[in-house]
Amino acid sequence: MTLRRTVAAVLVAGLVAGCGGKVAWNHASGDTQQPSGGGSGGGGGGEDPLVAGAGTMAGAGGTSAAVDCRGNPMGPAPVGPRASSFAPCNLCQFGEACSLVSDLTPCLEPPCDEEPGDDRCHRICNDGQCAAGEHCETHVYHIDDTGAHSWELCMCDSPPCPELGSAEYPVVPEGGIEFWRDEGLCPLPLFDHASTATDTRLIVSGGRMGDPGTGYTTTIQLQEVFGAQLLADGRLGAWQELGHLPSPLSDHATVVLGDRLYVAGGYENGWSSAVHSAALDEDGTLGAWREEASLPQPTAYHELLTDGERLLAAGGLTSSASDGPHDLVSTDELLLAQPDAEGRIRDWRTIAPPFAGGEWVIAAGRLYGEDADARVYSAALDELEAGAWRAETGPGSATVSSLYSGALRGPWVGVCDALLMVLDDGLGTKDK
Repeated sequence: MTLRRTVAAVLVAGLVAGCGGKVAWNHASGDTQQPSGGGSGGGGGGEDPLVAGAGTMAGAGGTSAAVDCRGNPMGPAPVGPRASSFAPCNLCQFGEACSLVSDLTPCLEPPCDEEPGDDRCHRICNDGQCAAGEHCETHVYHIDDTGAHSWELCMCDSPPCPELGSAEYPVVPEGGIEFWRDEGLCPLPLFDHASTATDTRLIVSGGRMGDPGTGYTTTIQLQEVFGAQLLADGRLGAWQELGHLPSPLSDHATVVLGDRLYVAGGYENGWSSAVHSAALDEDGTLGAWREEASLPQPTAYHELLTDGERLLAAGGLTSSASDGPHDLVSTDELLLAQPDAEGRIRDWRTIAPPFAGGEWVIAAGRLYGEDADARVYSAALDELEAGAWRAETGPGSATVSSLYSGALRGPWVGVCDALLMVLDDGLGTKDK
């Protein structure tokens, strides 16, 4: 058996000013301390919302600016490897592992050697780097019939080292994002739901949850739409029910354009191509739903994006059969819609992308997409229909640490002049 530490990692790419939005990847922090008993949300699964501190995004290539694109003050991006937190083992940050004091198990032929440790969290130094006052050591974490398995940890030069996090020993994030903070629970333990946001409100809709009537052995689809106000410091206000979707729905996509919430595709007793919209009142509650022009084909697991004037349905899976989750294939087209003055969608125009499926995001006036091989392409929003695609530096390039190799790609987020990539299953350990 091989021990693997599963965490959510974050990479950041600055969009270089004066270079037409070219991508320059950098190591984001992604120091995502997962609360016990819960996972991270974000349109995929989990019921514990986590949010990163605002105003700390590194600029292009990791340089820092005085303010971000929203005018928030930005501090300098940390340089070099982050110091180990030396926190108790149940509080390890992203990129850390526990140095155990106890005997290794199983012990095949006693007596077995004890592995010296301190039951504290240490930075994993697979990259050979440690902060000042620490050095990299190999520590065995498991022994079985295939041999010893180890990882490299940054150990204190002069133990015991103080636990970081106090005013005297502050924790410094490694990269351009502050540490994640717990924002409490979603109203329901959701997965396969959709989320979007306005400048003042986070909106979560539909999805699935375990059915308590069957002892959680089956799931039920949800129709509720919930919202939470975004407070001045970025924290979430109390959740409230804003209304209901036209029908129970999961694996769909949502976005807000103007004063309307748009919902497209998903699964509803079969794969759906339906598109609906509803007005958002000032308090966030939903008006009556209106049927819009449908997508050309049933689509799920996709993204619904906006450039402030148009809607773009991108990525995801499609199926010509609407009666079950079989024979799904990656979508091989982008769909563009221009709502009229009343927000009504009359039709969708088809754009040929450079690849099928993928992850998509809008930032700095361009549409960026990543294919299954971590290759990145982009096109200016006003040149999408012309097919003027450009190859970009992908996150699989040499600028990204080998720590991230083999991690599952997660969603992309565009923030000001930067791209964020969330890795669903980041930072494993190397067996020796």
